Amino acid sequence: MVEADIFGPGGVLGHSTVTERLDLTRPLALLQVSTLHHYTADVAAMMRGYFDALPSGSYVVLSHLLDPEDPELTPTARKLERVALGSAMGSGTFRTRVEIERIVEGWEIVPPGPDREPGLSLCAQWWPDGPLLRPLTTTEHFFGCVVARKP
Repeated sequence: MVEADIFGPGGVLGHSTVTERLDLTRPLALLQVSTLHHYTADVAAMMRGYFDALPSGSYVVLSHLLDPEDPELTPTARKLERVALGSAMGSGTFRTRVEIERIVEGWEIVPPGPDREPGLSLCAQWWPDGPLLRPLTTTEHFFGCVVARKP
Protein backbone atom coordinates (compact mmCIF):
# COMPACT_ATOMS: atom_id res chain seq x y z
CA MET A 1 0.00 0.00 0.00
CA VAL A 2 1.23 3.45 -0.86
CA GLU A 3 -0.25 6.87 -0.37
CA ALA A 4 -0.92 8.06 -3.91
CA ASP A 5 -3.76 9.03 -6.21
CA ILE A 6 -4.80 5.79 -7.95
CA PHE A 7 -5.91 7.87 -10.92
CA GLY A 8 -2.38 9.18 -11.39
CA PRO A 9 -0.41 6.17 -12.67
CA GLY A 10 2.87 8.09 -12.74
CA GLY A 11 2.61 8.95 -9.05
CA VAL A 12 1.76 5.38 -8.09
CA LEU A 13 4.37 3.71 -10.29
CA GLY A 14 7.01 6.28 -9.36
CA HIS A 15 6.43 5.95 -5.61
CA SER A 16 9.59 4.76 -3.85
CA THR A 17 7.82 1.79 -2.25
CA VAL A 18 6.62 0.62 -5.66
CA THR A 19 9.98 1.08 -7.35
CA GLU A 20 11.78 -0.69 -4.49
CA ARG A 21 9.41 -3.64 -4.14
CA LEU A 22 7.93 -4.40 -7.56
CA ASP A 23 9.94 -5.72 -10.47
CA LEU A 24 8.26 -4.17 -13.50
CA THR A 25 10.28 -6.44 -15.80
CA ARG A 26 8.26 -9.45 -14.61
CA PRO A 27 4.53 -10.00 -15.15
CA LEU A 28 2.26 -8.56 -12.46
CA ALA A 29 -1.44 -8.44 -11.72
CA LEU A 30 -3.11 -5.04 -11.48
CA LEU A 31 -6.42 -4.96 -9.63
CA GLN A 32 -8.82 -2.07 -10.22
CA VAL A 33 -11.81 -3.41 -8.33
CA SER A 34 -14.73 -1.02 -7.78
CA THR A 35 -12.49 2.00 -8.35
CA LEU A 36 -12.70 3.05 -11.99
CA HIS A 37 -16.35 4.11 -11.86
CA HIS A 38 -15.15 6.92 -9.57
CA TYR A 39 -13.00 8.33 -12.39
CA THR A 40 -15.01 10.72 -14.52
CA ALA A 41 -12.54 11.55 -17.31
CA ASP A 42 -11.28 9.19 -20.05
CA VAL A 43 -10.68 6.06 -17.98
CA ALA A 44 -9.07 4.15 -20.87
CA ALA A 45 -6.50 6.92 -21.38
CA MET A 46 -5.72 7.02 -17.66
CA MET A 47 -5.29 3.24 -17.48
CA ARG A 48 -2.85 3.31 -20.41
CA GLY A 49 -0.43 4.92 -17.96
CA TYR A 50 -0.48 1.68 -15.98
CA PHE A 51 -0.69 -0.64 -18.96
CA ASP A 52 2.30 0.88 -20.72
CA ALA A 53 4.43 0.22 -17.62
CA LEU A 54 3.42 -3.42 -17.26
CA PRO A 55 5.39 -6.12 -19.08
CA SER A 56 3.96 -8.73 -21.39
CA GLY A 57 2.21 -11.52 -19.51
CA SER A 58 0.75 -9.17 -16.89
CA TYR A 59 -2.92 -9.33 -16.00
CA VAL A 60 -5.49 -6.70 -15.13
CA VAL A 61 -8.71 -7.34 -13.21
CA LEU A 62 -11.44 -4.71 -13.44
CA SER A 63 -14.85 -4.47 -11.87
CA HIS A 64 -17.05 -1.54 -12.71
CA LEU A 65 -20.58 -0.21 -12.34
CA LEU A 66 -22.36 -1.41 -15.48
CA ASP A 67 -25.20 0.03 -17.48
CA PRO A 68 -26.64 -3.29 -18.72
CA GLU A 69 -28.29 -1.52 -21.67
CA ASP A 70 -31.51 -3.33 -20.91
CA PRO A 71 -34.80 -1.40 -21.16
CA GLU A 72 -35.92 -2.79 -17.81
CA LEU A 73 -32.63 -2.23 -15.94
CA THR A 74 -31.02 0.87 -17.48
CA PRO A 75 -33.47 3.33 -15.88
CA THR A 76 -32.54 1.93 -12.46
CA ALA A 77 -28.83 2.11 -13.29
CA ARG A 78 -29.17 5.74 -14.35
CA LYS A 79 -31.17 6.57 -11.21
CA LEU A 80 -28.48 4.96 -9.04
CA GLU A 81 -25.84 6.90 -10.97
CA ARG A 82 -27.63 10.20 -10.29
CA VAL A 83 -27.78 9.34 -6.58
CA ALA A 84 -24.07 8.45 -6.52
CA LEU A 85 -23.03 11.57 -8.43
CA GLY A 86 -25.12 13.71 -6.07
CA SER A 87 -23.76 12.07 -2.92
CA ALA A 88 -20.94 13.34 -0.73
CA MET A 89 -18.51 11.22 -2.74
CA GLY A 90 -19.75 12.83 -5.97
CA SER A 91 -18.83 9.92 -8.20
CA GLY A 92 -20.13 6.60 -9.48
CA THR A 93 -20.38 6.55 -13.25
CA PHE A 94 -22.13 3.59 -14.87
CA ARG A 95 -20.45 2.62 -18.14
CA THR A 96 -21.63 0.29 -20.90
CA ARG A 97 -20.08 -3.03 -21.85
CA VAL A 98 -18.34 -1.42 -24.83
CA GLU A 99 -16.96 1.43 -22.71
CA ILE A 100 -15.57 -0.96 -20.10
CA GLU A 101 -14.08 -3.38 -22.65
CA ARG A 102 -12.46 -0.38 -24.36
CA ILE A 103 -10.34 0.07 -21.21
CA VAL A 104 -8.50 -3.18 -21.97
CA GLU A 105 -8.33 -2.69 -25.74
CA GLY A 106 -5.30 -4.49 -27.16
CA TRP A 107 -5.17 -6.95 -24.29
CA GLU A 108 -6.33 -10.58 -24.46
CA ILE A 109 -9.59 -10.86 -22.55
CA VAL A 110 -9.85 -14.03 -20.49
CA PRO A 111 -13.09 -15.98 -21.01
CA PRO A 112 -15.34 -15.55 -17.96
CA GLY A 113 -15.96 -19.27 -17.67
CA PRO A 114 -15.83 -22.62 -19.39
CA ASP A 115 -17.37 -22.59 -22.86
CA ARG A 116 -17.85 -18.80 -22.71
CA GLU A 117 -16.56 -16.22 -25.15
CA PRO A 118 -14.00 -13.66 -23.92
CA GLY A 119 -15.63 -10.43 -22.81
CA LEU A 120 -17.07 -8.49 -19.96
CA SER A 121 -19.27 -10.54 -17.65
CA LEU A 122 -21.42 -9.80 -14.67
CA CYS A 123 -19.27 -10.27 -11.59
CA ALA A 124 -21.80 -12.74 -10.18
CA GLN A 125 -21.37 -14.90 -13.29
CA TRP A 126 -17.58 -14.75 -13.72
CA TRP A 127 -16.10 -18.26 -13.67
CA PRO A 128 -18.95 -19.86 -11.71
CA ASP A 129 -18.41 -22.82 -9.41
CA GLY A 130 -21.47 -24.45 -10.92
CA PRO A 131 -24.94 -23.59 -12.15
CA LEU A 132 -26.59 -20.51 -10.70
CA LEU A 133 -29.10 -21.82 -8.16
CA ARG A 134 -31.02 -18.57 -7.72
CA PRO A 135 -31.95 -15.62 -9.89
CA LEU A 136 -29.53 -12.71 -9.94
CA THR A 137 -30.45 -9.87 -7.62
CA THR A 138 -31.17 -6.52 -9.23
CA THR A 139 -27.86 -5.07 -8.06
CA GLU A 140 -25.90 -8.03 -9.46
CA HIS A 141 -26.94 -6.84 -12.93
CA PHE A 142 -25.02 -3.58 -12.34
CA PHE A 143 -21.49 -4.89 -11.63
CA GLY A 144 -19.42 -5.99 -14.60
CA CYS A 145 -15.94 -7.43 -14.55
CA VAL A 146 -13.24 -8.30 -17.01
CA VAL A 147 -9.87 -10.02 -16.71
CA ALA A 148 -7.30 -9.45 -19.42
CA ARG A 149 -3.69 -10.42 -20.18
CA LYS A 150 -1.14 -8.19 -21.86
CA PRO A 151 0.18 -9.99 -24.95
